[in-house]
Amino acid sequence: MKEKVAVLFGGNSFEREISIKSGKEVEKVLKKYGIETYLVDTKYSPVRKLRNMNFSKAFIMLHGKNGEDGIVQRALETLNIPYTGSGVFTSFISFNKINTKKFLKSIGLPVIPYLIFQKSKIKSLKYKLLSYIIRDFKFPVVVKPNCCGSSLGISVVNSLGSLKKAIKKAFLYDDNILLEKYLFGLEYSVSILDGEKLPSIRIETDQKFYNFHAKYFSNKTRYICPGGMNLNEENELRKLSMFVYKSAKCSNFARIDLIKDINDVFYILEINTIPGMTRKSLFPMSAKRVGIGFSKLVLKILKNC
Repeated sequence: MKEKVAVLFGGNSFEREISIKSGKEVEKVLKKYGIETYLVDTKYSPVRKLRNMNFSKAFIMLHGKNGEDGIVQRALETLNIPYTGSGVFTSFISFNKINTKKFLKSIGLPVIPYLIFQKSKIKSLKYKLLSYIIRDFKFPVVVKPNCCGSSLGISVVNSLGSLKKAIKKAFLYDDNILLEKYLFGLEYSVSILDGEKLPSIRIETDQKFYNFHAKYFSNKTRYICPGGMNLNEENELRKLSMFVYKSAKCSNFARIDLIKDINDVFYILEINTIPGMTRKSLFPMSAKRVGIGFSKLVLKILKNC
C-alpha cells in the first residue's frame, strides 16, 4: 500500500516558528521521493481530525508543548497511526525538566543542583525572601522554565537584582520554573538514530550559554564534529548517552545534550525526543558526518518509526 504521511508541524507553542521550518524541510524531502505528504498545522487542525483520513504514518515535527510532551503521541495511538520519535511515557518525562531530573536521579546519574519555583506560590518576589531561598547557591545561577525548549525564557544571572527579573521572564513561558547552579564547562550534543550513536558535537558560543540567539541566528556559534575528545572521553560520552537513551525508552531518533564541568564530570542537560530538522540543526549535522545526508536521514526516520 502506498504510504500517506501527515507531517505535524506548527502548533501553538512558543517554538512554533522553529517547528514550521522543520516541518517544511521534512515535507520537501518526502514529496521529492514520491511519498503522498500533507502538512498538518495542529494550531488549526487538531490531531483528532486525522481520523478516517487513511494516513499510514505521522511525522511529528512539533516542538514545545502539545507536541513533545506526549499529548500528540497519545492522540495518535488512539487513532492507531504510527508516528516518528519516542512514545508517550518518554515524551512526558523528557519534556518536563523536573521530571527529567527526577528520572536521571532514579537511574543513578548526577543531577545539577536545582530549586523549583511555582508561580501559584509566589505572591511577590522580595529580595530578602529570594536571598534566603538561594542561600546555598552562589552566583551565577541559571533560571529556566520547566516546560519549554529552544532555550526560550532561560537566563544566566549574576546578582540578586537580576534574579528577580529572570524569574519574571521565565514565568512568562511556564508556571513552574527551575533555578540551577551554573556549571562552567563544555557543552556537547549526542544524536542517536535507531539505537546507534552518531558523532558527538561540541558547541562553542560567544554568548553566556547556548541560547536561542546562538542556536538560530548567530554566525559566531561553532560546532565541532566529532567533539574533539580523546578516545576514553568519547567512549564515556557514548556509554552515558546510550544508557540514558535506553533507560528513558527513547526510540527512532533522539538527541542527548550534556555539559562536561571543570572536574570532567558529564551532566545531562536535556533529552530531546523531537530534535530540530532544519538543514542547520544538530541532528542532521551529526548524521552528515557519517555520510547520511538530510534526505536519507528523513527517509530513515520515517521508515523505522
